[in-house]
Amino acid sequence: MRARWLPIFLLLLLSCSKREQQVSHDLSEEHVRDTLRVAMLYSPTSYFVHKNRTGGYDYELCRNLAEYLQKPLKVIPVESDPELYELLDDNQVDMIAYSCAETRELRQQYLQVFTSSEDGMVLVQRQGRQAVADVTELVGKRINIRRGSPFQERLASLDEEIGGKVQIVLASDTLLSSELIEMVADGQIDYTVAYSQTASLYRNYNRQLDVRVQVSFPQRRGWVMRRNTPLLYAAVSEWWEKVDRRMVGSLEKRYLRQNAYVSSRAERSLPHDAISAYDDYFRKYAPVIGWDWRLLAALAYNESRFNPQTVSYAGAEGLMQLMPTTAAAYGLDSVTVFEPEANIAAGVQYIRHLQNIYRSVEDEMEQQKFILASYNAGPAHILDAMALAEKYGKDPHVWYDNVEYYLMKKSDPAYYEDPVVKFGFYRGGQARKYVENVLNTYQKYLTR
Repeated sequence: MRARWLPIFLLLLLSCSKREQQVSHDLSEEHVRDTLRVAMLYSPTSYFVHKNRTGGYDYELCRNLAEYLQKPLKVIPVESDPELYELLDDNQVDMIAYSCAETRELRQQYLQVFTSSEDGMVLVQRQGRQAVADVTELVGKRINIRRGSPFQERLASLDEEIGGKVQIVLASDTLLSSELIEMVADGQIDYTVAYSQTASLYRNYNRQLDVRVQVSFPQRRGWVMRRNTPLLYAAVSEWWEKVDRRMVGSLEKRYLRQNAYVSSRAERSLPHDAISAYDDYFRKYAPVIGWDWRLLAALAYNESRFNPQTVSYAGAEGLMQLMPTTAAAYGLDSVTVFEPEANIAAGVQYIRHLQNIYRSVEDEMEQQKFILASYNAGPAHILDAMALAEKYGKDPHVWYDNVEYYLMKKSDPAYYEDPVVKFGFYRGGQARKYVENVLNTYQKYLTR
């Protein structure tokens, strides 16, 4: 009986021995390999060369990992998603150092270390009254996406979900998502899809972009390795657990929230003498109030830094930072208040209202100072300061050293309890500084 099972036992033993040799061979190869080879997708956030300097979130992290492993780093940049996996599958690289979204297929075929926060896909479009507010409105729309990218698969699924009438235009797989975003900003195409993190970064420098419509749920994203390289996976996982989180946070800020490469590209897209992406709107509406358009731009800059999506702690919204009641008074709602042209037009109408309040200030430049102060503080406290100036023998139609002086006195009970004061206590330092800041910005703009 024993002799009967011996051949089978020897066969099983030989089979196990071969598998162990194969695994041992794989582990040994990756263990002794003297260079860490990684594939990276060339992009403004992951890996790029700018002004003769190599940078990027994934690149900087890889440098840190290579130091941790005490191995030289070799980067093989590619221009398309499929190339990343081709290099990995052909054993030409040890891993993909790019934030690939986790999917069921990816989990089945590869190992993954999640080096980025969860991120979903969003629609990238220009702001305006015709902007899409929901994915169901994409029926009949042309959406340009990179061939072979994760966005192609997601849009195909979305197309089925909403009735199969989305016009998916496949761009070259070498055309970066960032380049498609720039094409949307420049008006060359109407829509594309990108990860929210990248889209939000570009919106920081291209304020006409709208990236609010979600196309997918958030997914984990990270670096990818072959399943037959468990030693490398264990080492990368160990490194990621030990890595300095302050360093990671600094890289996220430098590349994912603020990015000199993206900023420089955005600046180059504007004429050299441009102040903002909204100069045409400032030129269009400044004549309504008789202002130099650059003064109107200076006001907007000091209000919002030209960010049409910003909301202040007090609730002021948009480029011109209009309070909801003011915005509503000039015909804006919760959507149109964030449209650059509509917000500027409403802000100009509010300035016209202030001009009417200060029509007794005949000198145009002096009136502008009163209006700027009122734009910041509201007219009530400025009118109180004018009343105090007149009572105490100062000129109520001159700002510096006259009305400005008594605005600062409104924090003193001897003045804010004066019978001519109707609106009580106020600290005037912020409004005074605001007038100075806007006028200083205006002077800088005059030299462009």
